[in-house]
Amino acid sequence: MATSERHGSAPGRGAGDGTGTPAPQDAAAAQDTPAAQDAAAPRAVVRFRRSGAAFAAAVIAVIAAAPLTTASRWLFPLLLVPVAVAVWAWRSGTVADGRGLTVTALAGRRFLPWETVAAVGPDEHRGAIARLDSGHLVRLPAVGAEDVPRLLAAAPGGNATTAH
Repeated sequence: MATSERHGSAPGRGAGDGTGTPAPQDAAAAQDTPAAQDAAAPRAVVRFRRSGAAFAAAVIAVIAAAPLTTASRWLFPLLLVPVAVAVWAWRSGTVADGRGLTVTALAGRRFLPWETVAAVGPDEHRGAIARLDSGHLVRLPAVGAEDVPRLLAAAPGGNATTAH
C-alpha cells in the first residue's frame, strides 16, 4: 500500500504537502528497519598514505640529480630513479571503506571487495597483508601492523577478521 493511501491524501502525494515525501511518522518507522539503518549509516572511509617525508626526500633527490643529468646525456637515467620513488610515494596507499579495499601501487590499482577478503593481519615486516578467499596474499601499502584495527573498522559488520 502506498504512503499516500495510508494517510488518505491524494495518490502520488506524501503527507499532503505536495512534495511526495513521506509523512514524518512514516520516515521514523522506515528508519527502524535494519536495512534502512544500514543504508542510512555513514560508511567510514579510512585512508592510508605514505609519509610526506618520503615524497619530499625523492623531490630533493630529483633536484640534486638534475645538475648531473645536464652534464652528460648518459647520466640522464639517474634522474629516473628519484622520479619513480616520488611517484611511488605520492600514489601508493590503501583505502578501506564499506565496499572493500582499494590498493594503489606505483603502476596500478586493485579493488578487493570485503566479500573476497578472508583475513587481514600483520606481516613479517611490520606491514599488513590481506588474505583472499582464493588463498592469495595482497600486501597493503602504507598500512602498518598497528593500523590493522583501524582498517578493519571500515569493514561492514566486521566480516573481515584479523589473521595472526
